[in-house]
Amino acid sequence: KDDNTNGSSTLSAEATVTPVFHYARVCSLYEQAADRTWEMVVAPDAYNEQGQLGLVMVTSGTAERKVVVYDKNKQAVVQTTIDASEANCKMGESENAFVLNVDGKPYQIVLKNEAEQSKFAVQLALARSAAAGMAPGAKAL
Repeated sequence: KDDNTNGSSTLSAEATVTPVFHYARVCSLYEQAADRTWEMVVAPDAYNEQGQLGLVMVTSGTAERKVVVYDKNKQAVVQTTIDASEANCKMGESENAFVLNVDGKPYQIVLKNEAEQSKFAVQLALARSAAAGMAPGAKAL
């Protein structure tokens, strides 16, 4: 922290922000093919032979939350920022699934069970609420 002469303080540019993980589990990742079917994304560095990848919902110093699907080397396979709409992440039609829209391309993440789906849905709702509060013209409650 740097102290200003008026008694207030600011964070220095070198300060590091510790990410906050709101959800962390494993998932299977699928991308939508031209015929609108779902094909599994085969990442060379998946966690296991079934192709499972890591899934987190994370913030890094702001209220903005991101969904990141990553491999065992912690490299993002896909990621998107959650906004107040349902356009970039919504419930999928498959069991225990959510659909992410990443740069206009749909991906489906499939979670292990209904309990995991419920936990992710709660975090998704909280992320949308936070995003709505950050939107221009949003009114404080």
